[in-house]
Amino acid sequence: MTHSLCLGPKKRGIRRLGLVGALLAGALFYPSAALAATQSAPPPREYTYDSGFVAKGQARVPPRVAMPDPGDGTTCWSVTTTRSRGLWPYGRAIHLYTIWCGKSGIITYRESSAWPSVDFLCSASDVWWGKVGGGAGWSFVDVQAQAAFACDSPWWFDWHDFLMQRIRYHPNGYYETIAYQ
Repeated sequence: MTHSLCLGPKKRGIRRLGLVGALLAGALFYPSAALAATQSAPPPREYTYDSGFVAKGQARVPPRVAMPDPGDGTTCWSVTTTRSRGLWPYGRAIHLYTIWCGKSGIITYRESSAWPSVDFLCSASDVWWGKVGGGAGWSFVDVQAQAAFACDSPWWFDWHDFLMQRIRYHPNGYYETIAYQ
């Protein structure tokens, strides 16, 4: 007598392959914990502040030659923000580090750099970052960082996606995420 749950070796193999495929697809498209937390919250206003944005929580940066003299009341801040997606071994992220200075409600200086990070089954390309709005002499500066990613799969196809973050920095040490993909 055969039990209805007993499957032949071929059907068990197909089910295992389907399960592995579903797990890999879930790992690839699962959003980061930070993104998942923001998605479970009620819909935000047009612009929302990141938690932990207060200047006292950020590192104050000693002046360098290219930065304005802080003796005139200028204050500078720095922060690294990260946009990530995926679970190991398909994790990928774009990091944006920015130093910005402000005085009397005006941005006086901004310098940024960006870099990707990936788990071993993914690679990054086309990394770009730059100012996309405001700047020195304005009441804000918007900086965007982005990268393209490709992740290998155990099948004949690969997964490709794109991560982007656009951050608005204010001359009082505050910053906010105004766009992401």
